Amino acid sequence: MTRTLYMTDHNKMSGFGYVADKVCDGLARKYGPNEVWLLGWGLKSSEPINRGSYGVLSCADHPYGADVLPSVLNQIQPEILITQDDTRNLLGWFEQFADDKSRQFHWINYPVVDGYVWQKNGSKTKWPSNWVEFMKKADYTVAMSEFGGKIL
Repeated sequence: MTRTLYMTDHNKMSGFGYVADKVCDGLARKYGPNEVWLLGWGLKSSEPINRGSYGVLSCADHPYGADVLPSVLNQIQPEILITQDDTRNLLGWFEQFADDKSRQFHWINYPVVDGYVWQKNGSKTKWPSNWVEFMKKADYTVAMSEFGGKIL
């Protein structure tokens, strides 16, 4: 049993949502029903949504679920938490979970890296230091491509 909570866009028509659907479905087929959940960013629903092999949970007022994540973590008690998003969308609210030394889950960060970081004048630059330090807090980081792995 590996209870997993995946956090990203719930919409299967978006790139994030499409990838999340495939990963969640694969994990749920391996580990069984009620073991994989998606906290669907932007989703507003009073009840969980069943997607066949996994369930989708709703955010409340915060678009990325900051206001519901503590209760979802308590309810689901995941062994693995996967965040898939642009790093800038996690900064400012997710650090409390990333910094928690007593957390009961492994954090897998799946940042979107699909190009170089550019200055407004068109020159390449380094990743912002606060992004780098934030990403180092993850137990594991997954790149979406070989290129992304080299950039990371």
